[in-house]
Amino acid sequence: MKKRITSLVLVCIVTSLTHNLNSAQIQSQLTESNFSNYENNTPEGTIFIKRYLFEGNTVFSDSELLSIISQYQNKQVSRKQLAEAKNIISNLYYANGYINSGAIIPDQELKDGALKILIIEGKATSVDITGNKKLKASYYKSRLEAIMSDNIYPLNINHLQDALNLLSQNPRVETFHVAIEPEEKLGHARIKIKIEESNHYHLATIFNNHQSPGVGSYCNELIYQHLNVFGFGDTFNLTYGVTQGRDDYSTAYTFPISSMDSSISLLFDRTKSAIISEPFNVLDIKSESDRFAIFINHPVYKTTSSQFTIGLGLVTLNNKTYIFDDVPISFSEGYDNGESKVTKIDFSQEWLFRKMDQVIIANSTFSFGLDCLQSTVNGKEPDGKFTSWSAQLHWLSKSLKNQREMLFKLNLQVSLDHLLPGNQFSMGGASTVRGYRENQITTDNGIMISNEFRFPLYKIQLPWVTKKESDGQMQIIPFADFGKGWNTDRSKPEIDMIYSIGLGMRWLISRQVLMECYWGKALKAVPESNNYNIQDDGIHFNFQAKLF
Repeated sequence: MKKRITSLVLVCIVTSLTHNLNSAQIQSQLTESNFSNYENNTPEGTIFIKRYLFEGNTVFSDSELLSIISQYQNKQVSRKQLAEAKNIISNLYYANGYINSGAIIPDQELKDGALKILIIEGKATSVDITGNKKLKASYYKSRLEAIMSDNIYPLNINHLQDALNLLSQNPRVETFHVAIEPEEKLGHARIKIKIEESNHYHLATIFNNHQSPGVGSYCNELIYQHLNVFGFGDTFNLTYGVTQGRDDYSTAYTFPISSMDSSISLLFDRTKSAIISEPFNVLDIKSESDRFAIFINHPVYKTTSSQFTIGLGLVTLNNKTYIFDDVPISFSEGYDNGESKVTKIDFSQEWLFRKMDQVIIANSTFSFGLDCLQSTVNGKEPDGKFTSWSAQLHWLSKSLKNQREMLFKLNLQVSLDHLLPGNQFSMGGASTVRGYRENQITTDNGIMISNEFRFPLYKIQLPWVTKKESDGQMQIIPFADFGKGWNTDRSKPEIDMIYSIGLGMRWLISRQVLMECYWGKALKAVPESNNYNIQDDGIHFNFQAKLF
């Protein structure tokens, strides 16, 4: 059931793009006049200026400042011209986003024709957070400071805008209003942010036929998420799914460990399944699978349009198979008395790029099976010692003019060793090669390529569900899928390649409700099953709704 959770996450990312990329609006009471109106401490008449001395400037060098007022050097300069020179410097700062920075000419004695110009590079003396009811003000302050980094001083409205736009992508924030107000001391300002927080808990339901017919293809799933369990941005997820022969639940708790959203995640999954297809159902074949994992993730860089994250995780997998309720039995290579245990290290990398018209998600994972924690290591292959690499690429491109979309997917796995079933590459079904049963091919290595085009047809809006003009869009989707698998150090699978073409319909009822159905025509024949399922006719459907 992990495939469906991943798909739901991708849908959430894609459908929230427009909302997340809206620019934060900043209301500033600071203008160029803050420095131009400052009293000019220069004598009446004219004075000869041989050179200028700059003090306090870090943003622009002396040579950069001198180059824009060179016309007032080595000549008799009036008080009006000195004011113009000072204002030119102040306007340079303001035009580059330093809205409370500028230049003044202090009281001084002119020596050897050298005039000192004092540069005041402004700062924000305080950041006031209001409106927050669920998260502490320090949560928002620390993230603004971390995003702006060295750009906190001098204060730059462009850097602040970027930081706020990135904060607006936080699902815990609905919207906010920002005001920058000057203080009495020149160059000092205070930032006021009024935040409206979003709902921090969500419940969604999914119904589809995306499971293997052997355990029941029709699946009901319930997903609960809380984005702020203990008040510091920690997240709890609970998922429960059930088919005719399978119960599956998973829990995950993630908490931040830095203001850059580095995090630690704890995960536990448990699956119990029974074979319901004839004639194997009379054997009462059952299996249990447990997974526990701890991951550390760190965003190496993070902007409004892109993010690169690395992660390191320790994962344990425990699988048991038995018949007649309690008799262990091994149906797969590598199992020891009906049981296999794997302990592995996962090193992951993920890159996310998004704009208004496209999203690219690419991730890679290197997995290393270890001989520890009672892992199945029997000197034969397959066992718990292995090295593999997997990668996924999702690219969604959208035409803003006619709302047409293109979705390209690539999945790849390469293993240096023969793998136990839980670590193998699976193809066939709704999320890989449509037109075939779920998990039609399972191999050590594999590649899957999928491409689909989504054309808007018309809108069917439901009065009690539709909230926006864009809701209710129907899409027709031609697609082509391809998958090929191969093994490492063992015989070639009976079927190693499958491919299909087909057509789908997708109804975006609202941002919370989605219905889709695909029909795929299998172009590579595979052995028929004795137990009919609509997946044999290439039909895959999915309904998902966010209840709150």
